[in-house]
Amino acid sequence: MTVHGLEVLITILKIYGQSIFSLEPRVNQLSTGRLTVSRGLRNGFTLIELLVVIAIIGILVGLLFPVIGMARSRARDTQCKNNLRQFGAVLMARVSSEPGGSFCSGNFNWRTDGAVTEIGWVADVIEQNGGKPGELLCPSNLGRLSETYIDLLALPVSGVENSCVSMSGREPKLDPSGQAIGAPCYRIQNESIEPGEARRSLVEEKIYNQGYNTNYAASWYLVRGEPVLDMTGNLKVKDTDCSDSILSLNTTTGPLTQRQADAYKGGLANIPLLGDGAIIAATSTYEIGSNPIGTLIVAGMTEGPASRATMQAPSFSGTGQEERAFWWDFWARQTVQNYTSFAPIHSNMTNIVFADGSVMGFKDVNRDGSMNSGFHAGSKFTDNTNEFQIEEKRSVATVYKLSDTTAVKAN
Repeated sequence: MTVHGLEVLITILKIYGQSIFSLEPRVNQLSTGRLTVSRGLRNGFTLIELLVVIAIIGILVGLLFPVIGMARSRARDTQCKNNLRQFGAVLMARVSSEPGGSFCSGNFNWRTDGAVTEIGWVADVIEQNGGKPGELLCPSNLGRLSETYIDLLALPVSGVENSCVSMSGREPKLDPSGQAIGAPCYRIQNESIEPGEARRSLVEEKIYNQGYNTNYAASWYLVRGEPVLDMTGNLKVKDTDCSDSILSLNTTTGPLTQRQADAYKGGLANIPLLGDGAIIAATSTYEIGSNPIGTLIVAGMTEGPASRATMQAPSFSGTGQEERAFWWDFWARQTVQNYTSFAPIHSNMTNIVFADGSVMGFKDVNRDGSMNSGFHAGSKFTDNTNEFQIEEKRSVATVYKLSDTTAVKAN
């Protein structure tokens, strides 16, 4: 290329640069040995061109936002499943280390199971260095506190004197200055710390900040095992001064054991342990940690076996062994586990970890906001669809008693 030709090329590049970045006149004609530049071209864009560009940008942004939202939703779902998988691994490992072979020591509930820093699956996970459940919340769940915080923050001291469960827990150890180490539930009772700022501060420091919290719900199987029935098919109450509810330790065998789980013919992969918790009709009345007054609260456990028609635990008025055929048939064929405390919070899906450590998502097929395990349609459900027998042909346990093999077949 000659020097003259190089000069022409440089000049062209300069003019193109100006036309692109500063909207200067553009090159439109070249002649031998001489560069001709048109001066008749306009500068800038017309209004129509500008609106078209803005519209295109708007469309691109509109397409991008849903993609970002879906990516975030998937990330939250993945984190939720990983949390459940971690909890499941800890509970499975506990079976081999406990004399009774139980998956946990109970539900995370002060009033029904005892001192929350000592008893319950949350305390078990922390004790076995499995992480702090309070720091492993499901990010998709708007509920940030477990329902036991209602009692921890607001239950009068007189209500802590419960002979049915150890609400105060073990007597604390003392440091060299004579101050109690831990044992917040014991201190609430023995120091008569009524609801208020002192109580809130103690609960926040010694319970909440130590990771004793969750927004996952335990299955009734995990924390109650099986119902204890008398000769008439009614719940057998161990202590007449304690609760006769099917949600109580007083009418059930207690936390799920390996023996009970192994007896279930449906397999460990279908026995639910923990799942995304549903929000209940209560909110926090105190600020706790980063959670303001009014924070949404999550159910601590599922409801247990109930009648398909009434969603209530069965009860019978007759007496005598001769009625077994009737009441057994009702328990075996007309009840299912109430799993409405599991919530479809992941794009209409709920995540559950099972006794074999697997984690699965189940869809709220009819989008009524509640997970139906086979109850009749009514105020809570739009139809009778069993939404726990849909995904990947899983058949989640709904039988009243895992070890009743005849009932398993009948169910």
